[in-house]
Amino acid sequence: MKKHIISGFFVRVLCIVAVIFSLHSCTDKFIEYNTDKTKLMSVGTKELAGLISSSQISGSNWLSTDNYNRMSRTVTNHLSGYMCIIDITYEQNMLNLSYHDNGFVGMYSNAIPPLQSIFDMTKDNGAYQNEYAIALIWKVFLLHQVTDLFGPIPYTDAGSGKQYTTYESQKDVYYLMFGDLKKAISILTATVASNSAANAYGVGDMIFNGKVINWLK
Repeated sequence: MKKHIISGFFVRVLCIVAVIFSLHSCTDKFIEYNTDKTKLMSVGTKELAGLISSSQISGSNWLSTDNYNRMSRTVTNHLSGYMCIIDITYEQNMLNLSYHDNGFVGMYSNAIPPLQSIFDMTKDNGAYQNEYAIALIWKVFLLHQVTDLFGPIPYTDAGSGKQYTTYESQKDVYYLMFGDLKKAISILTATVASNSAANAYGVGDMIFNGKVINWLK
């Protein structure tokens, strides 16, 4: 009997405490309290320069000694039937899938997502059409390498974040690339015609320092 009385008492106490806290709780500053001011919580146009830098660095990973060697030796040379690795136990006709995936994963996981962020912010923003056009050119530069090695690839859905992406044939990818290049050329031509010194991304563009005319060429 005493146990039932004690347990009932504690239940009532807990209910009272819960009611008191609910009455005095405040959510007016919930977002402010739960926003980490030391970290980037959203991406805006002020991040465009950093995004293009990130894509250029990640997209150039095949130019590094190690990855260029891997992509050439383990992809192209494999298709020719022979490869040579310093380790004598691997000097044979074999397909090293972990190396094979390096370039593909590097492009789609690291180089393309920053470009997609740029597209999302600039495609329909008239003030940033040069940034949009340059990002299109860089996307073509990156993915033409991928399709030349792997054939069918996701191009339209690249960087979309979709759980399932559509693979397009190499022929279709090339026509899509030509379309993007024509679009970029049209935008940049109009810009250079009115301002030959136009700049996009500034020093964030690690290839041409943002010089629009160089991207057009």
